[in-house]
Amino acid sequence: MAGLLRGRGVGPDDRVALMLPNSPAQIAAFHAIVRLGAAVVPLNVLLRAPEVAQRLAGSTPKVLLASAAQAPQLEAVAGEHGAELNAVDAAGQPARDHDPGAGAGAPAPGGVAAVPHTSGDTAPPAGAPLAPR
Repeated sequence: MAGLLRGRGVGPDDRVALMLPNSPAQIAAFHAIVRLGAAVVPLNVLLRAPEVAQRLAGSTPKVLLASAAQAPQLEAVAGEHGAELNAVDAAGQPARDHDPGAGAGAPAPGGVAAVPHTSGDTAPPAGAPLAPR
């Protein structure tokens, strides 16, 4: 997973939107993103395209990782917000070729580890940057 992301230019201080169901692929992606020094922007797999668009606009991710089943509905939204859509299967294998040797180095110190979104009960959902410990 780190090789896929590094091959797409993800590095320290970048953001990666992660829209995968609970699975080993989601766990591998989360850890690969943090290991590269980038920030995870977790997105619920039940979000519809307008909700995904709102979250992408507020977090400006470089890459959007989604399941192969979700990719067709997310392609236009990702493109509109400058995020490269990358589809992976349930095992975390990318739909496109990548260099598995381009793995991660040591995580960058400081920075942002994740940007979860608030529930949006009284206002639109907002990203809440979380620093690693």
